Amino acid sequence: MADDCDDADASAHPGAPETAYDGVDQDCSGADLDDLDADGYALDEDCNDDDGGVHPGAAETWANAFGDDDCDDMLDQDSPLLFGETLWYSTVENATLGSTVEPYVDVDGDGLPEVLAAAVATTRTFAGSGAVYLLSPASSGDVDTGASRVVDAGGAGWYLGVALETEDFDGDGWPDVLTTASGKDGKGSGYLVSGAALAAGNIRLPEDAAQAFEGAELAAYWGSDIAFLGDIDGDGTGEVAMSASPATAGGVASAGRVAVFSLDGADRSTSEPDYAWSGYYEGGRFGETVVSVGDVDGDGLPDTLVSAEQGDIFVVLPGRSGSMADVALSRVTRDGDSSRYRTVPVGDLDGADGADVLVLGPERALAFTGLGTFTLRTQAEAWLEVRAAPGSAFADAVDLGDRTGDGRPETLITRTWSPEDATSWIGVLMGEDLAWRAEIDADQLDISALSTRPSAASGYRAAVAGSAPGVIALGGITDDRGAPGGGSVAIVAAPDQ
Repeated sequence: MADDCDDADASAHPGAPETAYDGVDQDCSGADLDDLDADGYALDEDCNDDDGGVHPGAAETWANAFGDDDCDDMLDQDSPLLFGETLWYSTVENATLGSTVEPYVDVDGDGLPEVLAAAVATTRTFAGSGAVYLLSPASSGDVDTGASRVVDAGGAGWYLGVALETEDFDGDGWPDVLTTASGKDGKGSGYLVSGAALAAGNIRLPEDAAQAFEGAELAAYWGSDIAFLGDIDGDGTGEVAMSASPATAGGVASAGRVAVFSLDGADRSTSEPDYAWSGYYEGGRFGETVVSVGDVDGDGLPDTLVSAEQGDIFVVLPGRSGSMADVALSRVTRDGDSSRYRTVPVGDLDGADGADVLVLGPERALAFTGLGTFTLRTQAEAWLEVRAAPGSAFADAVDLGDRTGDGRPETLITRTWSPEDATSWIGVLMGEDLAWRAEIDADQLDISALSTRPSAASGYRAAVAGSAPGVIALGGITDDRGAPGGGSVAIVAAPDQ
């Protein structure tokens, strides 16, 4: 036949099914099919011939940063993502929106997870009352007119939202909320808010609380932090811890205290906790951070990390009362360093299936791994160190999980100020790049984003909500978008493949 390219092969003729990459022109088109996705690159050049967006020279962006779209065997970006043009903000001067942020679930049914964010000094109900807002990633603007839900304080000077944590404690599918009002009555307090109640409408405290934890001592300012601990004593009921880092303990000024209560629905006072831990350094402010780190000592019960401002950076405690020096499972102490650090649990950085943390502070972040497997370490014994330029300040970190499929988790890390970029910065620590005694330059990370609002301190607090890729919420407590010091929350899509 005149139009048959191979009259000796009955399988080769115009309209015949073409078999890709076999070197045979079955359909008589003039060439073998070697570019399935029609992006102009054959298989010998194209690292993914099933996706037309993946080929040499393709744009590498924040959105696809966990995929090698340009076939250079690197997961990176052509340039950092710029964020901050679309924001939630407060129009109340010095409201400090974004002082805490937490992930939530989809409340409004649009398929996107909401996030919780606090403005601890807003005057929404009273002077300095504070408020916690439920915010949609699909919207932006003034939180006081656009938030999906609001948790309001019942009095002046409460500073509601100093601490914030979410967990579906009762298993009804709605994350329950722990929050604190460290200024209430000059003593401080904490509250458990039902997730189902929040999903149904606005909340006003204390009357709408599922359980209250009231401070008993003037000027202790209970509520520095609050956390779901799990069932630390094995009695079948979960516990909550609330701290007062300025509190006097054992006659030692500002040593700090932590009170633990059963989540049994009964209102409680810090004068009668189920368990209590105390600091012992004057000015140590034990209780700056309180967080569950799972079972690190292998006794089948979850253990708790508590950080301090001076002396020990953090300690890991079992479910029994006492001074942190007497009952600690693991301690990390300062090497004569008086800097203030924030300790954050992250994923399994070293691949050893233990509990790992990042200690974030001025110009460096230190990783400590295997909590519970050591008794005492110093800053110099960190597993790895992330460095930044002088003048930088690391602020928060969030476990992103394994986004690349190599079995190692990626970690989001934030700086409220980067001298090199003259603005706030967030970056991703790739699991495959982490190693014992490694020193990582934050300014050389391949995946990063920059705020377009230099004065915002974006990333002061960060959270990731929703299943991968999810969204990232970044609190910017000094943003002046709506008012001087009003603060903001930027919500951006997390990187994906």
